[in-house]
Amino acid sequence: MKQLADRLDAEVHSPPGKSGKLLDKVRSQFIGTPELWGYARELTRQFTAKDVVYCPDEEVGLPLAALCSQNQNGAKIALMVHNVDRPRARLTLKSSAACRSAAMYLAVSHRQLTFLERTIGIDASRTAFVADQTDMRFFTPGPPNPQKVRPLLVSAGLEKRDYAVLSEAVENLDVDVRITGFSADAKSGSSRFPQSWPSNFDRRRYEWTELVDLYRNADIVVVPVIPSSYAAGVTTIVEGMASRRPVIASNSEGLTGYLDDTDAILSVEPENPGELRDAIVTLLENPERAERMGQRGFEIAGERYSSEVHVENIAKIMEDLAAG
Repeated sequence: MKQLADRLDAEVHSPPGKSGKLLDKVRSQFIGTPELWGYARELTRQFTAKDVVYCPDEEVGLPLAALCSQNQNGAKIALMVHNVDRPRARLTLKSSAACRSAAMYLAVSHRQLTFLERTIGIDASRTAFVADQTDMRFFTPGPPNPQKVRPLLVSAGLEKRDYAVLSEAVENLDVDVRITGFSADAKSGSSRFPQSWPSNFDRRRYEWTELVDLYRNADIVVVPVIPSSYAAGVTTIVEGMASRRPVIASNSEGLTGYLDDTDAILSVEPENPGELRDAIVTLLENPERAERMGQRGFEIAGERYSSEVHVENIAKIMEDLAAG
């Protein structure tokens, strides 16, 4: 957000954490929280028709869009959506014209935009795909640890991950597996785990500096995801690419567009341990191909997935809305 604010010479607003009114509590049954509805109401009083406001997610963006639409001098809202086809957000959009009033809907997943257009009826001129991003000044290539004794597979995240399939895929393979990203903001119920973790698996939360080294040590970054309609797994994919490591990922609908470059990423069918195993073995037995894939992925990450490219894409949309 700071990069975007600096690029546009804009102000960043953060929720103060105040409790909402009774009406806010009622509204929060559909989307957001009472505090976010109350905060959106405060912001609506500050904005004018000349303002263009970027909201990074639907939890605050839909309330703000709804309240601004009820004000003749309301601001234009550019709203980044992540998972709006889930039941709560779907009901909100279906039942409230005010929540469908954002000037522009952005998403890092093509599938989310398709849902908005075909199911909710948002005109395609009001939707825009913006590729996800990573900080390529932080995640950088580097030499692996020379003390590594066998191949290392790295995965990350706790959202829609299928570690049960990964466990089955690497059974009896002479590899180590490290999993990071067991974050507090992802529900463990959205992922699948083996009944018992194999002895060659290590899972814990790695600090940021440790994570950089973990990616550098990886022979392959593996992203096994459960099929989903949003871009679960994309952060790990682009971090692996930025680290110049070959990537294998499940071909989930929510990742449409990210897995098209077969010279940089191997995609496998979800929930298919045999196909995942074959892809892992193929890259381990062909280090030259793995190296080429890592290099190509690194090039693509610089072209499409850097923070600078991401910010510039959003900034241009904001500027177009301001000029329109």
